[in-house]
Amino acid sequence: LQARVTAAIARDLERQENHREAVTWWQRHLGVQPDSAHRKDLAVAQIAIGDVDGAVLSYRAWFRRHTTDIEVALWLGKNDLGEGLFSEAREYFEAVLELRPNNLEALHGLAQSAAGEGNDDEALRLFGRILALEKDHIPAALALAEQAIEQGEDIRAVELLKRVLSQNPQHPEARQLAIEALRRQAQRSRGVKAERLWGDRKSTRLNS
Repeated sequence: LQARVTAAIARDLERQENHREAVTWWQRHLGVQPDSAHRKDLAVAQIAIGDVDGAVLSYRAWFRRHTTDIEVALWLGKNDLGEGLFSEAREYFEAVLELRPNNLEALHGLAQSAAGEGNDDEALRLFGRILALEKDHIPAALALAEQAIEQGEDIRAVELLKRVLSQNPQHPEARQLAIEALRRQAQRSRGVKAERLWGDRKSTRLNS
């Protein structure tokens, strides 16, 4: 009875958008019924009042018992990613991918985690996988375009950047990378023309 009463009061406070008091009553409710599904409601209320650290603890406690909750795993992974806790974030994203191998949010989070850990090859492989699933995925296209520029694959870089700019013509990073790719492409083109011209002149002198 006490568990039902405290949950009812907390819900009523949530409807009134009195999140701070709702947190207190959700905590009372969980003191009576620790395994209650309302632990997620506590986390939501904690986020509403700016208590992100409290929400992390609540969601982690929930996830320890409900490891198939994709929504909570993604929230925890993104939060750890934002805190620079790349190894911890990886665990949550991998948990999601075990259940949903093609979940784009988890793949993107895992790619960012890998990059944060310094595993660039893994990150780029994951970005490639994302782009195969969603051809207009902007972060993946940007990451692969940057790699293409570094490897001298300017044409591929420009094609990738066109995908981004078709969605957002003013995207600052895409515009900067596109300028760099086109500049390098022009330099290589001039270099090839100069080499051909030099070759033609050399051949003319030899034949004269």
